[in-house]
Amino acid sequence: MVAAAIVGGAAIGAVASNSAANKGEKAANAANNEAAREYDLTRADQLDLLKQQRADQQPWLDAGKASLAQLAAGTSAGGDLVRPFSLADMAADPGYDFRISEGEKAIQRAASGRGGLFSGATLKALARFNQNTASDEYGSAYNRYNNDQSTKFNRLASIAGLGQNATNQVGQAGQSAYGTIASAGANASNAIQNNLTGAANARASGYVGGANAIGNGISQYMNYTQGQNLLSTLSRQNQYNIANSSSDPLGSFLSQNGWDK
Repeated sequence: MVAAAIVGGAAIGAVASNSAANKGEKAANAANNEAAREYDLTRADQLDLLKQQRADQQPWLDAGKASLAQLAAGTSAGGDLVRPFSLADMAADPGYDFRISEGEKAIQRAASGRGGLFSGATLKALARFNQNTASDEYGSAYNRYNNDQSTKFNRLASIAGLGQNATNQVGQAGQSAYGTIASAGANASNAIQNNLTGAANARASGYVGGANAIGNGISQYMNYTQGQNLLSTLSRQNQYNIANSSSDPLGSFLSQNGWDK
């Protein structure tokens, strides 16, 4: 009965130690799965947010690209934005054309009232007026042309700048998203490594605990066996002494009480 109890206790200890190791290993695996799940959620959320940010900025990107293309074409060799002012531009200038038209009408009306619409004086007056007007209006037309060119350039550059800002914002959003994903990945990796280490330690502890339980059981069983063997030896010795006590009562009495030593 005692031997069975020792063996049973050792077995129970080994099983309990192994069960604890299994639970520790399962807990570590569950923690690993949770760490991986949280990383996947973080990654998906960040990529969805980045996708939405890119979609929101796309109209500004498209407008910026279109304006930039016009700027590039207008400022390239022979482009409209770098074409020098010419007499054709002056002739097409609305202010110059208006002053010429109105001035000629005024001279013609005055000449017509005097009955000299087609006279030489009228023709000279018209020629002199056109020359003076052309001289006076050249600088104004030149300035208006350059102002128009600058206004067009600035407007295109402004829209292109909006596209550039949108590009920068998308880039920053991408860096932020991927930085968050990388950080989440590092945290998940560290957690998984720690959990794997914990699972390995739990398993090793289970093996050690089981081995210790069995070893203790074996040790107890050996001690018990040795004790039983000693008791058996003493019992046989005692029976022998009793059997031989009739031939030497005094010696037997002294031996039984340990007085013969």
